[in-house]
Amino acid sequence: MSTRAIIALVKIIKNADLAPKQRIEACEMLLEYEAPLEVVEFAKKFLSSVYERDEPYRSYRSVGVDDKLRALKLTRKFEAARIKPRVVEQAEPKAAPFDPTYLIERQAMGYARLEAERQQRECGTVESIDEIRARLKLTPARSP
Repeated sequence: MSTRAIIALVKIIKNADLAPKQRIEACEMLLEYEAPLEVVEFAKKFLSSVYERDEPYRSYRSVGVDDKLRALKLTRKFEAARIKPRVVEQAEPKAAPFDPTYLIERQAMGYARLEAERQQRECGTVESIDEIRARLKLTPARSP
């Protein structure tokens, strides 16, 4: 299936009187969209002729390094799949498993402090926190 646009682009590529830049642009238009296989191969062959030549091109216009680089870029773009850089994500540190003893100790310490404050208000004497915890049968304080 060759449309009129494809035929016009092939004519531009074949026209040796045009600047290489224009002919390369026509190749790009052919390669970016669906086209018959023989037309795609023709465009790739033209691009390879652009970047493989060391001497000036057939026409009166010479092929510059910019044209060669553009032809190489297009060839690489359509001959191989693009490789994306691998993104390495830092693993988040795993949270320590929940330890309910911490909450129990905090609660026991709160009860012991409340008891010490009550004793201070009522009696004027205060037991040590460890004595209060033992008397109230609260969990013993964990030593560091």
